[in-house]
Amino acid sequence: MTAAGAAVRPGRTEDLGVVAGLHGRWEAEDNVYGFTGPDPAELERWPGDLFLVAEADGAVVGFLHGVVRAEPALAVIPDGQRYLDVDALYVVPELRRRGVGGRLLDAAPARAAGAGVRHAYVFSAAKDQPAILRFYQRHGLQPWGTQFFR
Repeated sequence: MTAAGAAVRPGRTEDLGVVAGLHGRWEAEDNVYGFTGPDPAELERWPGDLFLVAEADGAVVGFLHGVVRAEPALAVIPDGQRYLDVDALYVVPELRRRGVGGRLLDAAPARAAGAGVRHAYVFSAAKDQPAILRFYQRHGLQPWGTQFFR
């Protein structure tokens, strides 16, 4: 399996079984605080413009799901502006740090822009915060706030 040939395409209903399996892998990795994948009913609602998959060598190796929102509660999004909320982004471990996640992340705002969406938002509870910060900043997102725990 190679990242060089990984292509991003719209996710389809027939991809949902593989995506559910990838959610299981993600959860087993234990690299995100409090992570559990969506229930099957929620997953069934994913197909649409902002459900993307990365495919390499004929296999789905990653996915992104986003939702367009317009809630006024985000201090960094102008009131009343619609924004892309990336609620899931996953790439199999063997293809990470090879551009696959970046291709998914770059494709989603481009698709949302076609509907007039200019802003994007991502929340991450990844345990490796330095790496996740570098990843999202490389793709034009800036950090907003910090939470700490002991």
